This record gives sequence, structure tokens and C-alpha cells, in this order.
Amino acid sequence: MSSDKKNLTRSSIEDAMVKAKKTTGTELVPQSTDATQVSSAKIRYLDKNIVLSKTTRIPLNKEALKQKHIFLDTEDKNTAIAISAYRHLRTNILKTLNAFGGQTLLVTGPTASVGKTTTAINLAINIARHSQRTALLVDLDLRKPDLHKVFDFEPEFGVIDIIKGKTPLEDVLVSPQIERLTLLPGKEAYEDSSELLSTGAMSNLLQDLKSRYPERLVIIDSPPVLGGDHVEALSASVDACLIVVDKTNRKHELKETLRRVHDIKIAGYVLNRSLEAKFDRYYY
Repeated sequence: MSSDKKNLTRSSIEDAMVKAKKTTGTELVPQSTDATQVSSAKIRYLDKNIVLSKTTRIPLNKEALKQKHIFLDTEDKNTAIAISAYRHLRTNILKTLNAFGGQTLLVTGPTASVGKTTTAINLAINIARHSQRTALLVDLDLRKPDLHKVFDFEPEFGVIDIIKGKTPLEDVLVSPQIERLTLLPGKEAYEDSSELLSTGAMSNLLQDLKSRYPERLVIIDSPPVLGGDHVEALSASVDACLIVVDKTNRKHELKETLRRVHDIKIAGYVLNRSLEAKFDRYYY
């Protein structure tokens, strides 16, 4: 490392940040306080022990998210009920994970369309905004990646690009401009997803996500359990799972789901679209 790089002043880094934002539209944000290396100016800058890493920022459209059942503000009675339910879920999940030091939570369900992605997103938002933890939401439903669609952006890279060694993690991370929340999106659908999820590269990625920031909770939106062996492929790399079901799921589907996730600690259950609910989506 040259002496010029070692002695970068804070003002020079700020100038670099401004220049990067003007030329690329990408804002550089702090990612680590324990770094010893400086890579290319495109990705990181070093000022003593502070590393600034490229994280894409996307606009936050609260009204569009609300239409997709993603809630940020208590605007009306129904929204307030939903947010209260997710906060209650957050409290219970954190209590369970904290009891054994868990950092990775897999969100799944027996079948598609039970609301697992919606649940994962709302849970991640509430953990990030209303706790002392940061949250990283990872889209590992590789056959049907939806995270970027919900937040309405088109990622340049996806998690598959990391697993295949095509791009570093830093180039895929996205900030939705919600404090302490980061997204790791998918991109195109990938048919051989169970094989990819069971690779050493996938296991190494999840371990890296856990070890980088001890205060971070990694929330994984996974494929449905009965859609293949994807969840089994991830079982050794996660600490616990949250199972999302709805009133359309049959008893045999629930029994088979529990059989397949028996190796994973179950942190809780979410029942969507319950007949007992005041409105049709949220009942925990």
C-alpha cells in the first residue's frame, strides 16, 4: 500500500464519494471498521480504519410497497394492526434466536403463495427499524426471485453471481433507504437451484454473511419446502426457520413440511389469511 493511500484524509474520501455518486449514481457507504487493505477506487477507500464500500441505493416508494402489503407507517387502523403483528413476531423471533446465539433465519412455507416473501420483508424491516440489530434480507428463492420486484428495481447482479464467483458480495448489496436494512437480491430465475444451494460456495457465502457483522440478523427468503429439496440443502447453513402457512394448506402438507425441516430449529409459525383475522392477511 502506498504512503499516499495510507494517509488519505477524510476530506479526500468525501470528495471521492461525491465524485463516485456524480459519475456512477452509486453512493459509497461505511461497511467495516476493521480493514487493512485498499482495493480499487471503484469499490473501497481507506481512511485509517474506515472502509467505504459500494452499495447501490434505490428509491423508497412507501405507497407502492403498501399495495404489496409491505408496511412502514401506521397510517390507518388496518395498517397499524398489521405492523403491530409484525412487531410481535419480531420480538418473539429475536427472543428465540438470542437464546442460543442464532444469526440466520430461513423463512419458508409448505407451498408457494402463502406469503413467505411478504412475511420475510416485513419482519426484516421491523428488526432493522425497531431493535438494536441490523438486518440483511437475502433472496434465495432462486427459481422465483421476487425481492427486487417487491422493491421495484432491476439489480445489475444477483446472489447467483456471487455463488458462481462472477462478482463480489459488495457489488450485489442494495440499500432500500430503510435504516439498518440491506438487501441481497436475486436476479434471473435459475432452474438447477437445489444443486446450487448445496454447494460449498453457498455455504461459504452464508458463513461470511454471519461472521462479518456479529450484530446482524440474516433473514433468508427460501423456496417452499414441498417444491423440491432446496430447504434441505440449506438446513446445515442456517440457525433456525420460520414457517409460514395459510388456510389453504392441508394437514398432510403441514406434516410433510415438518418432517422435511426436522433438522432445523423452528423459531415460530405464521398463519396468514386466517378466518379469525379482522382482515384477510395477518394473524399470528
